[in-house]
Amino acid sequence: MKGTLNKYFEYDVELNEVSLHINFEVTDYYIDNDGIGPFEFQGQRGIDRGSNYLESYEIGDVEVYSDRRVKFILPSIEVQHKIKAILYSLDSLTKKIEEYIFESLENNNF
Repeated sequence: MKGTLNKYFEYDVELNEVSLHINFEVTDYYIDNDGIGPFEFQGQRGIDRGSNYLESYEIGDVEVYSDRRVKFILPSIEVQHKIKAILYSLDSLTKKIEEYIFESLENNNF
């Protein structure tokens, strides 16, 4: 299931002994399911409904602030891509985004 989110998240990170506060927008997401559906095994029939999980998401705008909340001007697209790569690699952040999406879907907040 593909969806559009357009929600800003915040994340604090320490790089080279510098504390940074990152605001970033999650624009789109894709939820997948690991179930196999109806099955038959040794004469028994069943349905494996599986579990939904966040397969992927897209990061849009990125803003970086110092620990004193002074906004940095990102010098190039390359730097933005590097920051996005760091964000994508953080499992704890992916979990936070996944929890927000599933909670919002349950509460019909989309």
